[in-house]
Amino acid sequence: MPALAEAPVARQLHVLVVEDHPPLLEELVAHLREVGHTVTGLAAPLDIDRLMMTEPIELVVLDLNLPHEDGLSVARRLRAALPELGIIALSGRIHSDQKAAAYADGVDIYLAKPASPDELSAAIQSLARRLPARATH
Repeated sequence: MPALAEAPVARQLHVLVVEDHPPLLEELVAHLREVGHTVTGLAAPLDIDRLMMTEPIELVVLDLNLPHEDGLSVARRLRAALPELGIIALSGRIHSDQKAAAYADGVDIYLAKPASPDELSAAIQSLARRLPARATH
């Protein structure tokens, strides 16, 4: 039997994590940096638009329960402005109608909290295979 080919090298992305719970934000940012991604963390969605204009963000990990603006509204806005952007929702909203609403609003992958760092990394790599590289500014 032929040997299985090794898994391809993981694609490193520029990731934005938007999470209003400081310990979780720190944990997610640290883990994603540890596995090789360039990561920016925000505790609220207020600076997302400015950041998206100045940084080559390829994927957003987005909490849906945020202060100042609901995560679904953020997802809709980001999807309309940047159709190629990867969006992973990370939320405690676990009902199927809530998940369906998130997908309808532009989320690519929905992970229920608490998601393990390994599950998040696997979701990012899965989505990365289909994302075009963004040009740097």
